[in-house]
This record gives sequence, C-alpha cells and structure tokens, in this order.
Amino acid sequence: MEKFFSIGDAAKECGMTTETLRHYDRIGLVSPEIKDKFTKYRYYSADDLVKLKTIKMLKVMSIPLDEIKRLLSMDDLQKVTDTFSRFEKEVQTKIQQLNEGLEYMRRVKGIYEDLVSISEKHDDGYIYKQYFPERKMLIAPPEEKLCAANLWRYHDLFYSFLGEQANCFTFSDKAFLFETDKEQLAAECINYNENCRNIVVMPAGEYFCVISNAKNDAFTSIKNKAKELGKAICDWHIDEIIITGILKWKYCIQALILE
Repeated sequence: MEKFFSIGDAAKECGMTTETLRHYDRIGLVSPEIKDKFTKYRYYSADDLVKLKTIKMLKVMSIPLDEIKRLLSMDDLQKVTDTFSRFEKEVQTKIQQLNEGLEYMRRVKGIYEDLVSISEKHDDGYIYKQYFPERKMLIAPPEEKLCAANLWRYHDLFYSFLGEQANCFTFSDKAFLFETDKEQLAAECINYNENCRNIVVMPAGEYFCVISNAKNDAFTSIKNKAKELGKAICDWHIDEIIITGILKWKYCIQALILE
C-alpha cells in the first residue's frame, strides 16, 4: 500500500515549512497527490517528496521557481539535459564569484585584525618608533586621488596604468599615500619590474609613526617630536591608510629617522 504524508510530515521530511508547501501548491509547482474535499487536508506521495527535494536542491543553487516549474513539466529528455547543463554553468559562475568574494572577505578580515592590534598598542596621536624593512612602492599618477571608489578597486587602479608590465607586479593588501610636495597613492610591491620608473624605495630603518585623522597636523607633531629629541627626519613621509569602517579611514603617518 502506497504511503502518504501529511503536510507537516512532508515538510519535515523535506526540510521545508508547511507554508512553503502551501505556496508551491498555490502556484502549481507541486500539488499534493490527495487533497480532502471536506477537510482540505493535503497528503503527499513519495513521488511528491522527490519533487520537493529536487526543488530544494535547485533553490539552494538560486534557480528561480519559474525555471524549476518549467523543468518539472518537461517530458523531453534532451531538453531536461540541456536545462541542467545551463544550470551547471550558472552555478559554476556563482561558485567562482562566491570564492572570489570569500577570498576578498578573508583579506579584509586580516587587515582589520592587524588594525585592531595596532589600535590596541597605540592611541591616536601617540608618536612611537617602529622599524620597517626596505619597501618598494609603486606610485600612482598624481591625478588619482584618495577616495572610496579608488580604495575599493585599489589594486585594479595600479594594474590599469601598468599596461604590459602588469604581469610582473603583485601587491600587499595595504594602501598608502606618498607625500612630498604633492600627495600620491602608493601600493607596496611584493613582485615588481625593476625597470619601472614609478617605483620609489622606502629605506629600511626606524620611523616615527603616529595614527591620526589629520595627517598634516600629525606630520607637524612628528617634526616637533624629532626636533625635541635632536633627531632629523626625511622631508617626505609615507602614510598607511587604515580602514576604520565601511568607507571610513585614518592614517598611520611614517617618517624615516635619519642617522
């Protein structure tokens, strides 16, 4: 004797809600095998449960209900196969996008964790010394300004003006400003082309550092501190852009101490 499932049991078996099953019945996606005329109770067959589980699987892959409805109504195996092939390509694209998004989130999370560590060690406005190894910075054209849009596409911005040299470069996840008599965006190179004219070397050594929202005032504070301690500093400085929230940032101003 064929077994039938009440709407509650069918929903539980398929990991759905009873309201979902009622909705599917209303739109003609899956109607129960038996619907009592008097009580209006719904009873689902084993075949109905197979359909419901198939729908759930396709929904997980973000296939729209109207597409699923068309698929379930097909009686041509070639059309079914072609439809699944199309679904497969769409899912593969989504998986790639999700993996890229996950990798981006992991990088951003790592940056935020580093920033939390820095913030715990140093209050805003506190001048401290830190050693940095030699760093190679790729300097962006002066017309590229610091803004949320450029921070969002930071690496793409630098790759865009490298042209044929782009394959020679990879960058750290940090963003910088290189400040002389003008302000220019900079990216820390991991790999680079030594013949590139836009590379500037940040010498290894101790730097006076301060975290601040107002970088010009902060650099003035560093100069005053250096004078107080009888130290000389370079007339240029590098400012690491510290993301403090969505579309919010401040700076870690770094000025090389001269021997």
